[in-house]
Amino acid sequence: MCEASTGKDPEWSYASLPDSNNTNNVKCNFCSKVHKGGITRHKQQLIGGFRNSKPCLKCSKHVRVEFREYVAKKKQLKEQMDAIPHFYDIAEEQEQWEA
Repeated sequence: MCEASTGKDPEWSYASLPDSNNTNNVKCNFCSKVHKGGITRHKQQLIGGFRNSKPCLKCSKHVRVEFREYVAKKKQLKEQMDAIPHFYDIAEEQEQWEA
């Protein structure tokens, strides 16, 4: 397998890179379809319901549910991280109070 297949995203368990020099093309291990858009598009193909890609008809239901939950959890974590004030914002606010 290619280097990218060892990434943190669990989608790489169900995908491969047909060309290790081009991470934009991802091959689905279920239907063998190669599509452009990287692992994000592959994720959308496995989950289904996105207008960017057609759902994989050979993907099992438990995989769809697994990735729906994974994407929802990742989105929630991102929202939580965005809610945390950045260091520079805190420092700027502190300077205003000191002035």
